[in-house]
Amino acid sequence: MVTKKEVSTSDQMIRLWAHETTRVFGDRLINDDDRMWMMNACKEATRAPFGATFDILFKHLDLDKDGKV
Repeated sequence: MVTKKEVSTSDQMIRLWAHETTRVFGDRLINDDDRMWMMNACKEATRAPFGATFDILFKHLDLDKDGKV
């Protein structure tokens, strides 16, 4: 339901897509292995078609500042 006015850059759209993916699918996963698989799939899905780097897009979530989310 987001509009172009609310999301003005491709980085914002990718972050929104990843957030919605983790909320819709990730919340239903039952173990850490499955959740890690999903995160890696999201990372690959941001890299391959968009040429974006997941860890850079989500650097604000890098709590230990090691460059990886």
